[in-house]
Amino acid sequence: MQPDNEPTHNSIHPLGSVLVVDDESIVCDTVGAILSNAGFVCDMTYSEKEALDRLAVKSYDCLISDVRMPGIGGIELVKRARAVDGDLEIILMTGLVDTATAKAALKTDARDYLVKPFDVDELVHCASSAIEHRRLVLENREYQQHLEGKVEQQAETIRRQFISAIQSLAKAEEARDEYTRGHSDRVSDLAQIVARSIGLTAEECDLVKLAGLLHDIGKIGVPDTILLKPEPLTRAEWLIMQTHPVIGRDIIAQIDPPQILVDGILQHHERWDGKGYPEGRARTRISLVGRILAVADAWDAMTSARPYRSAFSRDVALQKLKDARGSQLDSEIVDLALAALQHPDSSDEAALENVSSDQPVICST
Repeated sequence: MQPDNEPTHNSIHPLGSVLVVDDESIVCDTVGAILSNAGFVCDMTYSEKEALDRLAVKSYDCLISDVRMPGIGGIELVKRARAVDGDLEIILMTGLVDTATAKAALKTDARDYLVKPFDVDELVHCASSAIEHRRLVLENREYQQHLEGKVEQQAETIRRQFISAIQSLAKAEEARDEYTRGHSDRVSDLAQIVARSIGLTAEECDLVKLAGLLHDIGKIGVPDTILLKPEPLTRAEWLIMQTHPVIGRDIIAQIDPPQILVDGILQHHERWDGKGYPEGRARTRISLVGRILAVADAWDAMTSARPYRSAFSRDVALQKLKDARGSQLDSEIVDLALAALQHPDSSDEAALENVSSDQPVICST
């Protein structure tokens, strides 16, 4: 290994670090001495292989390399050095000027190209300009990353605040009538349990739970005369009621939400047989989260009281859930819900106690 000046880290040295590569030792040492005297931290090596070894373990601001060397050569060295550090500044030097060499050098996107012999001022100026350019590039990138991080942080804060506000609206929506209290909480609890049993990720399960909490937010746009009507709805009123998934989708869309959230809100009233709303989707054209929420919503509807009828008993509701397999509801999702309701894991018991409560709540429409 050739002797070199042991450099300090370029964060301490103001002018930066340089690796000089030339198979002619006198040229290499001279370039290194000039730059060291000018205030740069320099390493010198006489082979391309050793240069690559150094680049693999240490970061440099600038590589100054001869073009013609007996190994892989300066052009190939630059290509490999770029693969190690894409921001490395390159200065090529050669004692022979020809068209082929010039073209090859240009293709390397080198910062500068020096023809031997060059004077001291030219060398120092080239190295200074190259390292200053690298500094500006890195500072700008750091600034952009910081700015993007701040923007994303602010966007996430806005999203959370918006979701929190929507959740508050959902609670306010349920409070419009005593029969609706707790409905979304129970739907979201059972939906999350089913999502876990399917094997969805923790993040996906959290989104399913959130979709359950917000699935009826669109009812804010349904008039009280329809939403709180104590008798069955007329056909015209029913058509207005069926708009609430779309209204909910449009509300949540303002925060550029994950698709799983949009699907749950929009599709929780779709049916396996295609007779649901608002789009009449069938079978697996209904998203997984939509099918999960449909089952959880149906269960809470059956075990909750309407103004014009009492809640079904647990046994009757379980049977009705079984009867809906393959027609209104996805059979596999129903089976998972039944397993959770009939044989809960210890971790799910508290949630299912809430899901299975007899507290009156209006049947979801």
